[in-house]
Amino acid sequence: MEPINYRDALRRRWPVIIAVALVGAIVAGLFPSSSGPVAHNEYEASVLAGVTPGSSQGPNSIGAPITLQQIVFFAANQQVIVNAAKTAGIKGKPSELEKDIIIASAKKKKKSLTPVGTIRISVKQPSAKRSANLTNDFVAALNDYINQRLKAQHDKAVRTAEQKISNLSNEIQNISDQIVAATPPPPTTTTTTTTTTTTAPKPPPTTTTTTTTTTTTAPHAVGASDLAGRAAPGVLTANKSGNSDLALLQQQLAVLSSAYQAALSSENALKQNPIPSSGFVVLQPALAKTAKKIAAHVSILHRRSIRALLGLAVGAIVGLGLVFLLDALDKRLRTVARTQEVLGYPVLAEIPEMTVAPRRGLRRSTAAPVVASPFAVFSEPSSVVAESYRMLRTAILLEPILGPDPSPGAATERPREVILIVSAGAEPTRPLVVTNLAAAFAEAGQQALVVTTADLRQRDHTKDTLAMAPVGSDPSAETVAASTRPTEIPGVRSLALGRLLMGPGQLAPYAPGILASAREVADVVIVDAPLLAVHDAEALVPAVDVVLVVIQGWWTRVDQATRSGAFLRRISAPVVGATLTEVHFGRKDLRRAAERPARTDAEDEDQLVNASSMARHGRKRRRNSPPWVEA
Repeated sequence: MEPINYRDALRRRWPVIIAVALVGAIVAGLFPSSSGPVAHNEYEASVLAGVTPGSSQGPNSIGAPITLQQIVFFAANQQVIVNAAKTAGIKGKPSELEKDIIIASAKKKKKSLTPVGTIRISVKQPSAKRSANLTNDFVAALNDYINQRLKAQHDKAVRTAEQKISNLSNEIQNISDQIVAATPPPPTTTTTTTTTTTTAPKPPPTTTTTTTTTTTTAPHAVGASDLAGRAAPGVLTANKSGNSDLALLQQQLAVLSSAYQAALSSENALKQNPIPSSGFVVLQPALAKTAKKIAAHVSILHRRSIRALLGLAVGAIVGLGLVFLLDALDKRLRTVARTQEVLGYPVLAEIPEMTVAPRRGLRRSTAAPVVASPFAVFSEPSSVVAESYRMLRTAILLEPILGPDPSPGAATERPREVILIVSAGAEPTRPLVVTNLAAAFAEAGQQALVVTTADLRQRDHTKDTLAMAPVGSDPSAETVAASTRPTEIPGVRSLALGRLLMGPGQLAPYAPGILASAREVADVVIVDAPLLAVHDAEALVPAVDVVLVVIQGWWTRVDQATRSGAFLRRISAPVVGATLTEVHFGRKDLRRAAERPARTDAEDEDQLVNASSMARHGRKRRRNSPPWVEA
């Protein structure tokens, strides 16, 4: 991937940043703000409430008394807010109403002898009446919620006492049954009566009558009421009889009986006494006339100008990121290092920008670039463009050829009179390179001939063409010279192969003979061939001395350069290197030194004197600074 040149990317794609920034400003200015409707003035009504000290204390109180902290905790309950809003007739989510409720502890007066803890409950609403009603309803709902909590705790305590009494009764009955089972039965009573009667002389038989009466005391159930009063005698009797288990059971029965009586007393107290009060009292209700007016906080996003500026800034940032993303995804060549890596040949020279953008309304593929100076070497000999073409001419004559024999010795012995200039794609700057390179050779005092093949596919074949010699024999130099045309540049002539050939099919058999005769007509022959994707370049390679590849920055793609390099190596073309066109030279680039006009010593001295005088009047002299020394 081509490394990102941030400065160059901004220089080339700054319209994208401006377009995206303007779109962001327009969208942000036209569409309403998403922060909600414009806020209006609000009113805040307050209720001063407190807790009566010791209101929930006493012999029948349930837990600790209600504190201010507990009231604040209960006030955050969603059910309290919902009930208050429902009573006031306000529809809305609890979360939206919760943010409008303010609960704060009131400051105690220093001179108060019996300070009472108070809290201030405030609610913000669009109108004073609505704020007062919702505040009072909220306090009433809060008091009802606290009383409901206390009633629930009271009912729970009553149920707990009843359950305790039931459990104690069951335990007492169980102990009573065990005592009855452990008590021994009383002794059995038997009565015997004997009667004897004697007669003489012959006593009659003795009749004996025995009557036996047995009395047994049956055991009966011992209830709690029966044993409660006689627990102590039972203990004494057991101790006399020596039954330790019976004594322990009677002790447990006595303890349970005491707990049972205490539970009954507690239950009666809970049922007879009323539900304890929370002690939450309203000291000062909310009134509409005393509601405090709060100025609305208007967001800056509600102002269209602010939204437009923010949209402009966000759009500029998004456009900047988009520019860098497009630059990272761009597959076009733009640096020397990347060109040499992809093409596989060295870059002999960098040609600065010579074209400007096409006119508006035309596509890039169809619009011809507007050339700033097509003959820079001839018309602007002191420009950096002309200097770049001179460096290219020298490199073509001296650099080694990377072809069939890449050794430096063989490269210097091979003549370099016929130069073939090709391009990886349809680069618009290739004709400019051909023209200016010919002008650079003509500037050195050589006769240059530019041979073009573009008209082979454009000429009218219905017209007669010049007579050509049979294949294998070179055309005469006079024939080639007669077919040339002069150009605007002195020392440079042009030859269109369409005047000598019938079409592209005759290029391969006749091109070597034509170029051989062209060597006699001119010192340097520069052949302008179209892109390497067509047949012309491949047919001309065997008849030329060196090949120069034109790569245009920000135009030639990576895949085009890769295929071109592979194709030239496959046909063993004598490639000397490549030239990279449309390169941006910065203002501080050393290669722009040739553009600086020469000045005389007097002009330099005058400029130095003017700068010194401006510096004296523009800044204050430092303290203890050495005096000015006049030359």
